[in-house]
Amino acid sequence: MNTSTYANGVMVEQTIDNGDGTGTRTTYGPGGQVTGTEAVTGLPVAEPVAVPPTDAEIEAARLSLAAATTVSQTKARALALDDLRAAQIAAITT
Repeated sequence: MNTSTYANGVMVEQTIDNGDGTGTRTTYGPGGQVTGTEAVTGLPVAEPVAVPPTDAEIEAARLSLAAATTVSQTKARALALDDLRAAQIAAITT
């Protein structure tokens, strides 16, 4: 979680959380100039909220898998037919 700290309407500190427990804390002077930057660790890492897939997402995944299987099977069959054709041509020409 990113946080900013203000004093009298001026940002004096900002922490940028990288989401992996590390981040960067930057401090600012009264004129907005950076006065310090430091790496920080031990930041809270938010657990992702598990969202179950919708019925439409499940159906789309099922159809995608079926299409991929069909393409894979078609490719294997096409390669086998190419090999058979090559063998037939070789038998005719010899």
